[in-house]
Amino acid sequence: MGVGFGSQNIANNFISGLILLIEQPVQVGHYIEVDGDRGEVTKIGARATQIAEYTGARYIIPNSKLLENTVTNWHLPEPTIRSVVSVGVAYGSPIVQVRELLLEIIRGDKRIIQHAENVVLFTEFGDSALTFEMHYWHKLESQTKRRSQESNIRFAIDKAFAEAGIVIAFPQRDVHLNTPDRPLEIRMVEPKTSRTDQPKT
Repeated sequence: MGVGFGSQNIANNFISGLILLIEQPVQVGHYIEVDGDRGEVTKIGARATQIAEYTGARYIIPNSKLLENTVTNWHLPEPTIRSVVSVGVAYGSPIVQVRELLLEIIRGDKRIIQHAENVVLFTEFGDSALTFEMHYWHKLESQTKRRSQESNIRFAIDKAFAEAGIVIAFPQRDVHLNTPDRPLEIRMVEPKTSRTDQPKT
């Protein structure tokens, strides 16, 4: 019985491999995600398919799993994807100018598909920031180039905001002390001077 079940799994994966080769929903070089595993397809074998993760790890996935589970393929119908880069600016910033600066960065990047629907959205009044998101389309050449492009866009944001005097927000907390019965006493104390700081006589 064990041999029978084992042979059934092998036959299932073999037939699934033939279907993958004929229908080609997944091809070598495609970037896919299946059941939480994501990476670039490097080999489609008779029994299993290999995908390479960004870190270099290799996943060996039975071919039947590619047919029985939902597979996300970023290369179909074309190798173009939409990426999102977010940034938060301090309250009181000129939000119209922020939007225009981000749009200029999108227009100035040659790797972004300019005729696509690229937008800048004002997404949230956050606890410490006004949050904006840049949504743009580009070709998916590799995960390394995708991350490099996102990094370059963040460099461009930092430069443009610095030149315009716009502050990129950071976490802040306002503390309010409610002591109506026992008012707080506040005193300014001068720092103590060490012996070496005392004037010489």
